[in-house]
Amino acid sequence: MKSVPQGMNVLLLAEDDHALQRAVRNCGKLLNRRAIMAAAASAVPVPGLDWAVDAALLSNLILPSTPNLA
Repeated sequence: MKSVPQGMNVLLLAEDDHALQRAVRNCGKLLNRRAIMAAAASAVPVPGLDWAVDAALLSNLILPSTPNLA
C-alpha cells in the first residue's frame, strides 16, 4: 500500500485505477456544484434559508448515493 503525504492530490492514490480516478473527479465536481448552490443561498438575506438549503443539499447528496457505495 502506498503512503501519500498529507496535502497531496487524492488522485495519486488511484493512479492505477482509471475508473476510480473518474469517480474521484465526478465526486469533486458534484461537491463543487453543491458548494456553489449553498453559497448562493447564503447570500440571500432570508432568515433560515441558508440552513434549509444546506440541509436539503446534504440530504440529497448523502441519501441517494448510499446504495451506490456497495
